[in-house]
Amino acid sequence: MEENFDREYYIAAICDKFACDDIDVDLYFETINKAIDKTLDEYTENGNLLIEDYDMFDQDLYTNVSNGLEELYD
Repeated sequence: MEENFDREYYIAAICDKFACDDIDVDLYFETINKAIDKTLDEYTENGNLLIEDYDMFDQDLYTNVSNGLEELYD
């Protein structure tokens, strides 16, 4: 499913965009990985990762991460 997806690249990009601040580091990375998994699930069909527009994929991923981390900041 993730054969063409570089998780480490996206985690690094997300960490650059969203600060960890006062959040527990383990919870921070758990939330990021859940958001990545959710986004991958949204773009998976019949077990194949189908990304036709990487800009849209990136936007959806950052939205999912933002929503997940927002819950931690509250």
